[in-house]
Amino acid sequence: MKMKNIIYLILVNFLITPSIYGQNNNDSIASFELGEIVVRQDYDFENKKERKEYKELKNDLYKIYPLVVLIEDEYERINAEMELYEGEREKDFLKWYKNYVKENYMHNLSGLNHRQGRLLLKLISRQLGETPYYLLKHYLNGFQATIWQMTSHLFLANLKVDYEPEKNPMIEHVMVEIESNREVMNITRIKNNRL
Repeated sequence: MKMKNIIYLILVNFLITPSIYGQNNNDSIASFELGEIVVRQDYDFENKKERKEYKELKNDLYKIYPLVVLIEDEYERINAEMELYEGEREKDFLKWYKNYVKENYMHNLSGLNHRQGRLLLKLISRQLGETPYYLLKHYLNGFQATIWQMTSHLFLANLKVDYEPEKNPMIEHVMVEIESNREVMNITRIKNNRL
């Protein structure tokens, strides 16, 4: 669309809006809302190796971000539902929910490589503000969290990873891009299909 046409549409919007929405032309002010505009600088690479690392990281983050969004949604869901249960009913719900997660989501993790799995753990910590170890301990129990932690060590991962933005500038740089393009990434398709 040419700039001339865009300016014309904006002017028409200003002229028509008061007469459509107001009682008369003197009591309304035409307005419209623009979405947030994110401005970010290109990442400064020190060498070719760092440029390659950034490219791999970006590909990995775009691959696992839909999982992170799904985990955030499920985290909110389980917290809301936990308020409905007490005592034995809470334990039964958590047992049911554990099986629900296994049946519906575990297959999504099998396609991740070790690097992507470790990155997913970092992003869970980043997005939820709690380490994966804490979440397992809170919702399951300390014994199961410890078993998962020991298992993760076999894959050179750590469930107790505490995300610190200042120590992960590349991740933060890519995440600003991803989060600013969230609507474009077709996240709703993933939510509806549950991956």
